[in-house]
Amino acid sequence: MFIVNLVFLKIFIAIILDGYNAMQIQDTRLFNTDMNDRFREVWAEFDPDGTTFIKMNQLKDFLFSLGEPLGFDESYRDHRFMQDTFIASIELPTYNGF
Repeated sequence: MFIVNLVFLKIFIAIILDGYNAMQIQDTRLFNTDMNDRFREVWAEFDPDGTTFIKMNQLKDFLFSLGEPLGFDESYRDHRFMQDTFIASIELPTYNGF
């Protein structure tokens, strides 16, 4: 009986540790739940009607509003070449100026 209780205790501890490890991994991901929520909030500011499009001339403001790690940090503020290089590197599709 004691051995059975010990086995169940070890399984219970393993489940807790596995859940803890999963949460640690999720928290360290670049695009975790918090970042997803942040992206949605900022996107909603630039696309209030939910068209899934923003204008190209709004893209830099969007990336600055989004901030690190998905957008621009303050080191990009006065460096238009860096901004343009980054935007060109992500190869966004355009549709009628959007």
